[in-house]
Amino acid sequence: MAARVLGERRADLKPESKELSILFADISNFTGWSSDKSPELVHEFLSNYLDSMSAILFEHGATVDKFMGDGIMAFFGDPVEQPDHAARALRAALAMQVRAREIAAEWRERAAIDLRIRIGVNSGRVIVGNLGPKSRIEYTVIGPAVNLAQRMEGNAPVGGILASSATRDLAGPGFLLGGVLAVKAKGYDIPVEAYVLEGEAGTAAGSAPALLGAPAT
Repeated sequence: MAARVLGERRADLKPESKELSILFADISNFTGWSSDKSPELVHEFLSNYLDSMSAILFEHGATVDKFMGDGIMAFFGDPVEQPDHAARALRAALAMQVRAREIAAEWRERAAIDLRIRIGVNSGRVIVGNLGPKSRIEYTVIGPAVNLAQRMEGNAPVGGILASSATRDLAGPGFLLGGVLAVKAKGYDIPVEAYVLEGEAGTAAGSAPALLGAPAT
């Protein structure tokens, strides 16, 4: 991240308001799986998983904000301007699900893990830049749009992707959407409309990522 910022000659990164797309990803039942595994196995698996997911996010132009255990937070559209940040976020989410299934096959017998991840995406205005106390300044994003992205992830189907209507509208018509959910979120008077992302329009038959599992209860 630091190298990318310096390469773009943006070293100040003073907080400003911008419209971005935010992505959260989390492994379903990771705590339950890891509770009886050796620290070495958990570390090796998690490193492999996070390295793989980070590579996909970087390929799609994301800024990886932070890792929270097995959770990932990333955003699109800053520090490099990306008019197509919503579409980038959705394409990254689809690629992450494809890679998660590959990792699941690689680790299923070795680690006895049924790897499935939830991903949530939302777009909206946030405050982005160097934020926090002087002793721990971080380049990050804050605001209701970030909180709603996390709610999208929490309500996504296991093995699937949930995108807000704001992301859908910004991304355009190039994506295949499935079921509609009404997501209750703090700070919103009424439930927020969200869509299950099934694939990208024009994807060759049989290669579009399929949803795994059932919606969370």
